[in-house]
Amino acid sequence: MQLEWFVKKDDDTIYGPISLDELKSWSAEGRIAPEDMISSDRENWSSPSDKSELHMDWVIEMDDGETYGPIHLLAFADFVSDGSMEIATPIKNIRHDVVYPLGEVLIPALAKSNSNLRDGLSNMAAELSEASRKIAEQPAAPETPPVAPPEAVQTVETTPDDLEKAPDSVKNIAGEMKRSEHWEVLYHQESERSEERERELRDQIRELQKELLELTTELDDVKSQLANQQKLNREFERFSQLSEQGGDDRIAVLKGQFKHLLDTYHQVSQQYEKLSVHVTQQASELDELRESREAIQKNADKRIRDIEDELQREREDADKARAKLASFEKNYTDLLKSYREMNDQLVHLRQEL
Repeated sequence: MQLEWFVKKDDDTIYGPISLDELKSWSAEGRIAPEDMISSDRENWSSPSDKSELHMDWVIEMDDGETYGPIHLLAFADFVSDGSMEIATPIKNIRHDVVYPLGEVLIPALAKSNSNLRDGLSNMAAELSEASRKIAEQPAAPETPPVAPPEAVQTVETTPDDLEKAPDSVKNIAGEMKRSEHWEVLYHQESERSEERERELRDQIRELQKELLELTTELDDVKSQLANQQKLNREFERFSQLSEQGGDDRIAVLKGQFKHLLDTYHQVSQQYEKLSVHVTQQASELDELRESREAIQKNADKRIRDIEDELQREREDADKARAKLASFEKNYTDLLKSYREMNDQLVHLRQEL
């Protein structure tokens, strides 16, 4: 018997029962908070992070020094979407005691989740295609069982020439079937091209994010050096003012030392400005690439929807053609039956004569 699970919020509100798969989905969607409790019998409650299947293993340190978590890795996507977190924000896996930049682990996880969804959609499309193929292979109407004619009675057989005499609507059925198969092929080709382009864009975004993270780290180091140099510059100005008031040799020596540090400060400032421009360019390129990816994905989705609509219309036309074929075959069978009955009567009259 499969266990049913319940979730209790900090205000003692209880939700459930739900299956383990639904509980996993709630965890990935961020619907289970770190302070919530779970139970399978509503008597013994435990932390959701204790159940390894929920993968609530990640925590983040807030600006005030407090930690938030543990939550599911995919739940961080909402924080990135609303701008409360950056892709370079470090997060920690408490189960393995390791720290990663958020983008390094979140982006592959989102890609895998999307890939699983696409695989499920592809499987459904394959099942639909297989069902359509089986329907197309089935005869449109059951064959009429042969009736043994009486002795000395002439029999009538159906030949290919008989089908050539069918109405034009029946002759067009094969063409409509082929058009339906053509749209199915186009649908799968468009889906594959969309997935391939998405993989390429995802790889480019991953490389840009990695480079942006490295530049951001380097920029932080330069900022730290710049802050130190600014402090030294203020000290240099103070000692310069003192040196103007007296002739202390020690002050003159310190002034020379601070002059050297001031030159170093200017060099670091120039390096900082160059890095700032480079980081800005990289961030702009990353934004443009994201917008391009969204536009391409939107266009691909629209094309796939158009193909699906056309495929549905072609299938409906094919179904109507099958219905017409079934009606024609029934009429043809009835006509053939009448012909045989008239043939029997003719034979009978000949025998009487």
